[in-house]
Order: sequence, then C-alpha cells, then structure tokens
Amino acid sequence: MKYCNQCGTKNNLEAKFCHDCGVNLENFSIKTSVNANIKIATTSATTEKAFKAVGNSFSFTFILLKKLIKPVIILSVLAAIIFSLVFGGFFLYEEHLKKDKEKTIEEIKKKIISAQKDIKTNDKKWVIDGINDPASGKKIARYASALSNDGLCTMSVERRINGDELTSISCNKFRVYAGDDISVMYDTDKKLHTMNIEKFNNSDDVYIPSPQVKKVYNSYYERYDENHSYYFNYKKFVEGLLTANFIALKITPTLSHKYDDFENPFNYRYRGESTTLDPFWVRFTLKDAAVTIERLGKEISTSKIKN
Repeated sequence: MKYCNQCGTKNNLEAKFCHDCGVNLENFSIKTSVNANIKIATTSATTEKAFKAVGNSFSFTFILLKKLIKPVIILSVLAAIIFSLVFGGFFLYEEHLKKDKEKTIEEIKKKIISAQKDIKTNDKKWVIDGINDPASGKKIARYASALSNDGLCTMSVERRINGDELTSISCNKFRVYAGDDISVMYDTDKKLHTMNIEKFNNSDDVYIPSPQVKKVYNSYYERYDENHSYYFNYKKFVEGLLTANFIALKITPTLSHKYDDFENPFNYRYRGESTTLDPFWVRFTLKDAAVTIERLGKEISTSKIKN
C-alpha cells in the first residue's frame, strides 16, 4: 500500500499516479507507507496513554473524595447536632424564664389579695427617724413614716438635709411603677387627686416630689420639666396628712424579671419593658401623723427616734 505524500490517500502498490490528486507516485516507496503506519500507531499509543492518564486522574480524584466524604459527613452531622442543642437550649431557657415570670406574677397577685383580706387593724403607728447633723452633731428628725394597713407598703414623709421635701413609697412584695401617675384620696375630702411620682436613681422605690412637674425627654434624651395644672399641690398633700384620718393611694405594681431582658438570638421579641399589674388602693392611717410630721427638721433624742 502506497500513501500519497501530497494528500495522504492510500493507493495500490502498482499505481503510478495518486488516484485522488494525480501526483506521480514513482518516487514513493513502501517505506513511506511504513513510516505512515508507524506515525499512526505512535499517535494511537499517545492518545491511549493520554486517555489512561485522564482515567488515572479521575480514579485518584474519586478515591480522594471517597476518603474525604466520610469525615465531611461526620462533621456536618456534629455541626447540625451542636446547632440544634444551642438553638433548642435558647428556646427552652426562654420558656423556663417565661413560666417563672408568670408564676411570680401570680404569687404577687395572691399576696396582695391575701394582705388586703387579712387587715385586722387600722392603727398602724407613724414613726420618726433622723440623722446626725454634720455641723452640730445633733439628731435631727428627717423621716416620718407609717406602714399601710395591709402591711404591703411604707409611706415616708421626708425633709432632707439639703432642704428637699418629698414623700417616698416602698413596698416589700413588689415595686411601684413610676411610669404612671398615682391617685390620692382623703377620707375627709371625696375628691380624687392626681400626683406625679418619680423613681429614685439609686433604688427601686418611688417618691412624690414637692415640685409637681412631669419629667419629659425629647428625641435627644434631654430632660425638661413640664407643668401640669391638674397635679395636686404637694403642700396641700402634706396638709391633708395633718388633718385627715385616712389616706388612700392608688398605685400600680410592676415586676422586673430576667425574662424581660433575656436576649434570644433566634427570637426577635421586644425586650426591656417591665410588666405592670392591675393598680390597687393602699390605705394608711393618719391618727398620729400630724404630731410626727410636725417634728421633721427638729432635734430628737435617741430615746425618741421612734414615736
């Protein structure tokens, strides 16, 4: 078999001219054909090696993936388990806090109802207390206080060393909510009076300030005082304590619980707001309030600290 060097077409050994392109084949020999066969065989071997190399590469990659896929699956399962534990843990703890808060609220309600049902006497006495004057060293009366008839709260009329006059209110079963005004009524005056209350900076107790103005904060959190004509005058409030037999304050209990501040990254519920309960009236006897309050600012002996 002869191969044409011009076009590569196969020709018979007896052919003198290429039957495809017509080139003279007299100068071509069988060697040319053999060389062509060798060239084709070499090309085929090279191609086979290339395919074999590619096959080996795929085989190596498959073995490598087979070795890696097991630890990847294990790590993925572990990650899923850890995430589930963390995710579930947050919600379980949040639910626990929620139930504990609900339980605490119910306990406070029961204590308030029980205390107001078990009032046995209206003769809770007023007591006087004082502090040493830094200049004279004498004991000066600064606080005149009394326990409410139900035993839940204490009201203390104060005349402080810096001249401030206020009346603090503290309760032993709950805190008083300072976000609402309180209502005041005397047994000798059937009018319902409204007064502003504020929260002490260093405690959870609240107080009735002598200047009856509302603290208001603008969008820049700058405070300014806003007068309200409907607020009951503080001096008249104290005068009522001196002349009436009983006073009643309508207060709103509030509860600050861990649930309110708990931050669950998987739950975007609103946080930071205290829970308020239904407001109720607490009653104080004023039987000896006048004598006690009038001693404020005056010297008292150690034996007369309590009336």
